[in-house]
Amino acid sequence: MSTILEWKERILDVYDDYRQYIQLILKFILAFIIFLTINQQLGYMHLINNMFVVLIVSLLCAILPTSAIVVFGGIMILLHTFALGLEAGVLTFVFLLLIYLLFFRFTPKDALAVVITPAACSIGIPGVVPLVAGLLGGPVSSISVCIGIFCFYYLQVIKKVIKPVKSAGTSDMLENLQKMIQGVLNNKALLIFMISGAAAAIIVYAIRRMSIKYAWYLAIGIGCASYIIITAVFSGVMDAGISIFSLFFGTIVSGAIALVVDFFNFNADYRSIENLQYEDDSYFYYVKAVPKKRSDAKNKQWKRNLSKMNADKPINIERHNDQDTDTDASEKYMDVDFEEKLEKSLDELK
Repeated sequence: MSTILEWKERILDVYDDYRQYIQLILKFILAFIIFLTINQQLGYMHLINNMFVVLIVSLLCAILPTSAIVVFGGIMILLHTFALGLEAGVLTFVFLLLIYLLFFRFTPKDALAVVITPAACSIGIPGVVPLVAGLLGGPVSSISVCIGIFCFYYLQVIKKVIKPVKSAGTSDMLENLQKMIQGVLNNKALLIFMISGAAAAIIVYAIRRMSIKYAWYLAIGIGCASYIIITAVFSGVMDAGISIFSLFFGTIVSGAIALVVDFFNFNADYRSIENLQYEDDSYFYYVKAVPKKRSDAKNKQWKRNLSKMNADKPINIERHNDQDTDTDASEKYMDVDFEEKLEKSLDELK
């Protein structure tokens, strides 16, 4: 285990040293994959459906905030749908306008969730983003999850519904628009995965915030179970035809990825919990300290640094084992006669 922790610490140290360059490279790769996928899925406007445009826009997104990928991706989808037809372009514009209002109002920092969700859905692990969003984000991260799921299924609706409607050559724009809207609203998988994804993100967040042992592990496990149950139940009730085997397998893989995220971001050592008690002029403090798992070398270095800090500024701290957690800290004062002590203090003042 110590060897694994050492590798983790080396990876994190390298990332800290070259953070700026690594982020630029990762954003470029992510933007390139997203824009290339959009062109492959749609590809109705030949002007932007070429590798040179994808490379230029990806390079631009690499130096801009991550939210730029969301903006440029939406613009590319909008241009492709306008090239397909006026009705498709207008409908896409309305949907994107609502999405951007929600995104920039509530979750502008969760651009990765919006961008990665369509990619996760396309490879059969849609549950990974709700789980990770619940671990690293907040309740509003569920909005980003829903936006990403909607974008993925809207691309499917364009290919399966909107394009056939336009290919039929019907000249009635209102009729075409009505069929397109019905194609979105009648997509049962879209609604089900939005509900289960949002619910899983909120459940994971609520559990990992609890002050209990193994909170993050419990959050991942219960989040996976709730995601499977909610999706399976709604799929059965609505007759959506979602494969239970694919759902189960994809959620297990998503849970494994969430454990990797936990390993690099939290990774608490619940076996070494300490209860600390100290005081100042105004308060007594009772603190539960949960140490992070460290390699042996890192742990020795941390102890040396702590010894130096205590030598410079000593702090009177009483340590208790975690087994004492259930005992009320005020019980040791129950046998003290405070009234008698007060009378003696007043007599001494006289």
